[in-house]
Amino acid sequence: MMKKLLLLCVFIAAIQFAQAQCTPNPALTQAGIYPDTTTNLPLAAATSPYLAQIDAVIPNDTVIDYSGNTVLVSIDSIGVTGVDGLPAGFSYATNTASGFWKGGTSGCLIIQGNPTQAQVGIYQLNIFITSYGNISGLSIPENIDKIKTHIGV
Repeated sequence: MMKKLLLLCVFIAAIQFAQAQCTPNPALTQAGIYPDTTTNLPLAAATSPYLAQIDAVIPNDTVIDYSGNTVLVSIDSIGVTGVDGLPAGFSYATNTASGFWKGGTSGCLIIQGNPTQAQVGIYQLNIFITSYGNISGLSIPENIDKIKTHIGV
């Protein structure tokens, strides 16, 4: 009996893990975040399962202004370090265990949940991003301003 219960738990966990996966959209090749988070995420419908994907195409490098000078920064990695503002029962997951993606690659994040009638409203999400870049061999971590978007239920 204990073996069957353990097997059932592993099976349920595997299904939930499989549902929490996303695959970056290979059609997206320009550096950026898709969809444009200023237009917000798709609306959720109360009592229906919700799943939204955000894709990120990470450039190999970028140019920044550093003390009045234009500097080329090689991007080591960029990743999601947290999401605030999700309705109760919602979660997020990235396609990598660490939530980080190397420069020159693509990644994705999914937001999923099962909204209830009591959750009808607009939720401001803050997606926190950290990047690591290299300038002349020095690794520089940078907390990028949070990405703001909304989910409407």
